[in-house]
Amino acid sequence: CGAYGGEVPWCSTRQVFGVGLMTVKLSDVSVVLQGPVRFETPESVESVRRLLPEAELILSTWEDEDVSSLGPIRVLRSEKPSAPIQHDRLSVPNNLNRLIRSTKKGVAAVTRPYVLKMRSDMVLDSLAFLDSFERFPERGPMPLFAHKVLVPALFSRTAYRGHAVPFHLSDWAVFGLAQDVRALFSELPEVVEPEFTRWFERQDHKSPFGTTLFRVAPEQYVAYSFFSRSTGRTLMVDASDNNPAIVLEAEKFTVSNYIVAEYCDSGLRLPKYPASIDEKLIGMEFFELWNRFTYEQAYRKYCDPHYEITALEEAELYRRRPLNEARLRLAKHWRRLTQPASLSRIPEELLALPVVCCQYLRALFSLRANQ
Repeated sequence: CGAYGGEVPWCSTRQVFGVGLMTVKLSDVSVVLQGPVRFETPESVESVRRLLPEAELILSTWEDEDVSSLGPIRVLRSEKPSAPIQHDRLSVPNNLNRLIRSTKKGVAAVTRPYVLKMRSDMVLDSLAFLDSFERFPERGPMPLFAHKVLVPALFSRTAYRGHAVPFHLSDWAVFGLAQDVRALFSELPEVVEPEFTRWFERQDHKSPFGTTLFRVAPEQYVAYSFFSRSTGRTLMVDASDNNPAIVLEAEKFTVSNYIVAEYCDSGLRLPKYPASIDEKLIGMEFFELWNRFTYEQAYRKYCDPHYEITALEEAELYRRRPLNEARLRLAKHWRRLTQPASLSRIPEELLALPVVCCQYLRALFSLRANQ
């Protein structure tokens, strides 16, 4: 019971998970799928029914969504908010208010002690998240939840292209006590649009997210809003507030209240992103994630000084970080060239690949020269 990693950690006899002070009965779990009915939603529903057959299952979606392909399922409907464009060149919409509205309605309706909230296009491949939920019991210097909540490593960021992004914890999925998940979302207000999404269009200073215009990233808005409500403290006006003192507070907050789990420790997959099953596939950005190694480091620093680091492979990556950043970046562009999402991307990758190869060779020669 409680297998780690690849196999489904399934307790066919006791149906109880947990290695710490608490145990989680599978029948005590509610699952909230939030968002539109996508191509992947039937697979999402099937995966929950297969791995959590006793769970309460709720879909929180929009008024006009067709749910006929999903079988018997409790459906909650809301009016769909607008989603202004947050990046003009890429025409990327900001779905923050849609996330808030659908999640808030879903978690308000659950009746079980634990909640797994995930996007309606996410798939549950294993129950590893139940083991991980108990793996880091010490709370740290800033406990605000009754128990830590668990979120995926993608995209729980510590930085973005070299710029610190405090309180940036993945909003794809969250598992925890129902009271804690409600505390995270129930008092979370929707933002005023389009002012929030077009914020940096009207500012003299720049965003750490480059040409993306939102005031803070949606992930930051969810986590920081909870921090601010719970502590009564105001540390950030927008995403440019990322000085070392704020980063330190965000680090303490994160390790005291969250468990950040890579795919092998969660079983939560988002088919839209191949990197959701191997975080290293995002290239050098891996080093700017809350991954297993960086989380364990912070846990030992703030929570348990006797904790032994288990992420030894990732520790080795960090030991030769410049070389491995270049190596992961090279692997990312090679994969994009050989497995293109669309044929239009091939010329771009053909131009990028020689540059990336040179960067890797430069890092390799630099390492050997230093040795």
